[in-house]
Amino acid sequence: MSRLAILLITAALLSASPAGRAQDSPPLPSLFLSSEFYDGLLQKVSKATLAAGQRSVLGKAGPPPLTTNRDGMTETLTANLYYAPSDGISRTLRQQIVSKVIGLDPVQQPLVREAFAGATIWQQFEQLLAGSGYNSRNIADVMAAYYVSAWEIVNLRSATPSDSRAARDRIAWSLKRSPEIMFMSDAEKQRSAESLGIITAVSATGSRSLLQRNDAKTYAMLQERVNQSFLQQGVDMKQLSLGRYGFVAR
Repeated sequence: MSRLAILLITAALLSASPAGRAQDSPPLPSLFLSSEFYDGLLQKVSKATLAAGQRSVLGKAGPPPLTTNRDGMTETLTANLYYAPSDGISRTLRQQIVSKVIGLDPVQQPLVREAFAGATIWQQFEQLLAGSGYNSRNIADVMAAYYVSAWEIVNLRSATPSDSRAARDRIAWSLKRSPEIMFMSDAEKQRSAESLGIITAVSATGSRSLLQRNDAKTYAMLQERVNQSFLQQGVDMKQLSLGRYGFVAR
């Protein structure tokens, strides 16, 4: 029996515990295997946000931060990472996603429409964030969940709370000092955050479902699809470790 199969069986047994069942969520459509799903949503994320996230996990230097002089002292300006959400933006985003992915799998059309008709997708993401102490209205928290969840899926590992916080702190530091983020509107932050949140919710829920079913073959396909999505952004999740300093190259 392969190492992957053994790990999947172990994870499935853990997921079958009473505590695991209490955390189960309604099923989401299996869009996690669709490159069109990932690519379509990433197109709605600002390039500045993705670039700042990439710099934070790869340890790259970003553009010089903006500064100001006050009372003879030089101060570094920082971006506000929180945004005030608009229901209209959320509805429009979900409608755009449905129109793009509804034809990918005719059998799942009712499930796709149901998941995106209301706030089911976003509620699933907020449940995911709640366990890490992240705030869904903070773009750095959302991006941290996006990266950490993907790292867990690709490497079949569970991040500790302290490791998740370390990853979040580095990402927040990078985004705060990104001049592009400073000039983003609330609407731009919301579209980026909710797009990343939906990707994370669908892939994480799919991962949990596959582990519970002990479906090693499809889980390997999910790992490849998620890693390919990040490779297109210049990040190889297989080559990253996650620890007290956040993400570091192996």
